[in-house]
Amino acid sequence: MTAATISRISLNQRAPIRAIPPSLIEQGIQTRLRRNHAWLEMGEGEPIIYLHGLMGGVFNCPQVFGQLSAHFRMIMPFQPMYDLPKEQTNCAGLAAYLLSFINELRLPQVTIIGHSTGGCVATHFAATNPERVKALILTGSAGLSNTPLNTGFIQRKNPEYIYEGMQAIYADPSVADPKAAQEVYEASQNSDTLGHILRLTRDVTINKTYHLLPKIAAPTLLLWGDTDMITPTSCAHDFHNLIPNSELHFLDKCGHAPLQEFPEQSLFIIENFLGKALKTNFVEETAFI
Repeated sequence: MTAATISRISLNQRAPIRAIPPSLIEQGIQTRLRRNHAWLEMGEGEPIIYLHGLMGGVFNCPQVFGQLSAHFRMIMPFQPMYDLPKEQTNCAGLAAYLLSFINELRLPQVTIIGHSTGGCVATHFAATNPERVKALILTGSAGLSNTPLNTGFIQRKNPEYIYEGMQAIYADPSVADPKAAQEVYEASQNSDTLGHILRLTRDVTINKTYHLLPKIAAPTLLLWGDTDMITPTSCAHDFHNLIPNSELHFLDKCGHAPLQEFPEQSLFIIENFLGKALKTNFVEETAFI
């Protein structure tokens, strides 16, 4: 956006999938607005940026977001996926926005968690701004997959079809939230929003990021579901082989959203990784089984 300020109305346009779980509201999550930036924030300490997927939000990782906020400043920018100019509606354009966002918050270095399309944005950012990234966590990242992500919008007028498409994301279909599915359905009815969605899905499907991965200098955690149908396990192995300082973990019987499907296991792996990558001892203060 080029406007000097962002209103609540434009915020709704920027993030049509905006459900905030009650658990995070009770913990004190805050919506921040500054100039042309909007974000959710909770906690204090070193900053961790969470980049949600194409039709996602903080509802994809409430337990992880909430628990990490006990040790870190958790930040989820409302990415301008639906209001960038058409020629900038791609992962490179969103990475450029991320740089402006981090500069606005005056954060010299950050840790980034990127899921799905957000992972592709994180890949672009980490490869082109290596000095700004302390550590990188990718979960089911887009960028190498050949899966046609836009097929679910062919029948966008059918809410049941949209819900079934969301269920297919998870190994356990019951994880899919009907409320979130309704918001996805409502967002997809807007032709302008749909146009942006289709441009982004085309970008992550056509413009592969193989050339970017060797440029990532930050220690990187790759966290993948072993039944992920959107970004298959072969993609995870390619990420691992091409990112120099990376480690790969698979979660059993898990689909495309590890942080939502298996938050306890994800937290155990993430906190151990952050303890090593950021050289902190906070892992000793937590107990996971």
